[in-house]
Amino acid sequence: MTSPRSEQWVPRLFAVVVVLLPLQFWFARMRGEPYPALLLPAFDQVATDADGRVVAESVAIVVRFADGTVEPLPLRTLFARAPSSHILAMAQIALKPKPPPPAASKHSRPREWLEAYVAPGLALSTARRLDWSGPDPETVSWLRRRVHELFPGRQASRIEVEWYVDRYAWQADGWARQRDRTVTLEVPL
Repeated sequence: MTSPRSEQWVPRLFAVVVVLLPLQFWFARMRGEPYPALLLPAFDQVATDADGRVVAESVAIVVRFADGTVEPLPLRTLFARAPSSHILAMAQIALKPKPPPPAASKHSRPREWLEAYVAPGLALSTARRLDWSGPDPETVSWLRRRVHELFPGRQASRIEVEWYVDRYAWQADGWARQRDRTVTLEVPL
C-alpha cells in the first residue's frame, strides 16, 4: 500500500512536466531539436507553394567510372540497410552542401553550460544543419566501399549528387512535375 506522502509527489511531478514540456518545444523551435527529445511533426498543412503546388525535395545520384561510363545510384540502393524513413535525412546530413553559417555570436556562460550539459546533442545538430566543409572523410570512405560493393570490378572515379525541388500541380490529364536543381555535390572517390 502506498503512503499518503508518496502520493503527494504525483501532482508535483505533473506540474513540473506541464512547465517543462512547453519549454522543450520552445527550445526545439528556436535552436533545433535537442537529443533526446520526442517531437512529432505538426501535420498542420501540406507543403505547398504560393500557387498551391505540392513541393517536395528529391535527390539523384550517379556514379562516374574511370572508363567514362555513368550509372544511376538510387538512394534506396545506396542506403539499403537503413530504414526507409531515415534515408532522405541521412542523405541531407551527409551529401547535401549547406550554406555558410551565420556570423558567430557571443554566447553567455549559462547558455554554453545549457548547450553542453542539458542538450549535448544540440552542438551536433547545429553543426549538421549549418556547418559544411565538404563531405566528412569517413563518409567518403564509406561511399568508396559501398560503391565498390554495388559495382564490383569497376573503378569508380566520383559520385555526383544533384538535389532538386519538385513542384507538382494537377493538370487535366494528371500530375505535372516541375523540377528545379538547387545544388550539386561531386565527391571524388
